[in-house]
Amino acid sequence: MGKKKLRRSALSGMAAVTLTSALMGSAGVHANDAPPPLSEWEEMLRSMVYVSFEDLPVSLTAPPRLVDGVMMVQARNMLEGLGYSLQWNQGSRSITAIHKNRPGLLFTDQSLQWELGGTTPLPLQSAPFIEEGSMWIPLRAAAEAAGLHVKWDAPSRVAFVTDPQAIPRFRVMTQVPRASTALTPSVLLEHLKSEWQADVELTWVEPEHYEQKAKVMIAAGDMADLMLFPDPYFLDDELTSSFSLDLEPHLDKLDRLRKYAEDNRHTRQIDGQIYTIPRLSDPHHAAFPAVRQDWLDNLGLSAPRTMDEVYAVMKAFTEQDPDGDEKNNTRGLTGTMSGAYSLGWVEHAFTGSPERFSVQDGKLIDHAVTAQLTEALQWLAKAYADGLLDEDFAVMSAGQTEQRLTNNQAGLAAMTIDEAARLTGDKAAWLPLGTLKAASTSKPIAPWLTNGSGAYIVSAMTKDDPAELLKWLDYDIEMTLENKWSELEGWQRADQEAVDSLFGKPDMLQNNMSLEQLPTKVRDQYEAAVKEWRTISYEDSLLPEAGVLRSSWTYDELNQELMRNKVQFITGEMSLEEWNAYINKLQKSETYKAMIAELEKLLP
Repeated sequence: MGKKKLRRSALSGMAAVTLTSALMGSAGVHANDAPPPLSEWEEMLRSMVYVSFEDLPVSLTAPPRLVDGVMMVQARNMLEGLGYSLQWNQGSRSITAIHKNRPGLLFTDQSLQWELGGTTPLPLQSAPFIEEGSMWIPLRAAAEAAGLHVKWDAPSRVAFVTDPQAIPRFRVMTQVPRASTALTPSVLLEHLKSEWQADVELTWVEPEHYEQKAKVMIAAGDMADLMLFPDPYFLDDELTSSFSLDLEPHLDKLDRLRKYAEDNRHTRQIDGQIYTIPRLSDPHHAAFPAVRQDWLDNLGLSAPRTMDEVYAVMKAFTEQDPDGDEKNNTRGLTGTMSGAYSLGWVEHAFTGSPERFSVQDGKLIDHAVTAQLTEALQWLAKAYADGLLDEDFAVMSAGQTEQRLTNNQAGLAAMTIDEAARLTGDKAAWLPLGTLKAASTSKPIAPWLTNGSGAYIVSAMTKDDPAELLKWLDYDIEMTLENKWSELEGWQRADQEAVDSLFGKPDMLQNNMSLEQLPTKVRDQYEAAVKEWRTISYEDSLLPEAGVLRSSWTYDELNQELMRNKVQFITGEMSLEEWNAYINKLQKSETYKAMIAELEKLLP
């Protein structure tokens, strides 16, 4: 994989503060604010130099420094990291470095000459010196003697040290389910290494922590070469284009990948240019209510199809000892306010939309201010008051919710079919519901991935050829679409789960090892649910671009207040009259009107 000049964002001083503020949601820095005076600390930073040992086991304990225009580093840190053994000669105040496969080196304190392999002494521009017991030597002389390349990047003041014999390496960061964070996809990695003559360093992050970690890495300038955006509209246009590459110039010879991106609704475009490559996805591979089938059987109940029937099942699960242990220790429903295991499906059931904003007859609808949303909250409030809803729903994490489920403490929660299958075993049988209705006369709803399963950007800071990174992604997408991965010898579950996490699942039923472990009768029920889901589409009624508002600090307080009031209404701390008054006040606020105006500009 070819190397190219390092791209670095011009992020320093106030610009770095602004980016960090925008990413992390703190107050912004205004352009007309006077920059602070340079401190001695800032002056020191401006004079510092850096060295990057690319994929080499060298770690310096003190920063390098320039002496007469020559970068100097601590001899022991560098040479021992490269596999040399060192001998100190007190009489001559010199270091001899010995390596089994390379010529020996000799550096002498305060001498402008050094020796390579015992040959005639060679000149140095800057002499080695000893400071606090450590000898400092010229970086370039020592590195090139070891067969390495040194490249100086003047704008960033970084010396890049690389091994020309080493195979290229690039980093990919992606989202992976909690159950798969210890993946060791050895067959996949070996195949990719063999196919591309490159090492791929994979960083797996759980969904619950992915967004925060991604923002921290972006703000710190420590991005993976290929980095998944959990939502194509994860950040606004200005930020996205500041640290990710415009992919158009690098798709010239990748017609198939270009067409895939152009035809995919989840591709992020800025000023008409392609900035992301979507991860493959099945539009229905999203969280949806699943119910304990074994509890239904124990109580002689059928799977619910309307919200009234769901309520009746929740009541029975709470009051009728569905697990038969003669203890009052089960709840009908558990979940969180947002993220994994979210209770958002209740709102979906009543509003008919899997998202807050939708498009109907060319007009923007904010379901948060509709009577149907209020009806959904009333349903949850009644469940909470009757003790059917987990009392800790407002503060629980996804991990805590999952613990409730594995401990048999609740009989209904929103989850993907993969999560339902993993929870199914000897002690529990989880059944994904088919289509669900608010009432018998309502339209049925189904799970839906409004923004797909994420999209990859190429970091503007990558040192690799963007065209090669995209070529690698193109190959992997083709292998996934053509279902060829499982043909590799020795293919294991860890390999398939890694492929699903890296490149997505175009069909949630295909190569789904979570489903394959289920008994045939149970698996047939899962497939029947998916078949029902596939009769419903929200493709033309949603506005994926609205996702960018979730990361905008401009409307953060407005939306946080909405979430707080929802919780207060569900828990009985806010009356119906108070809720209606809040909604009326919300719609009249200038901030809300500005947000709606921005969204209306996104309408097709």
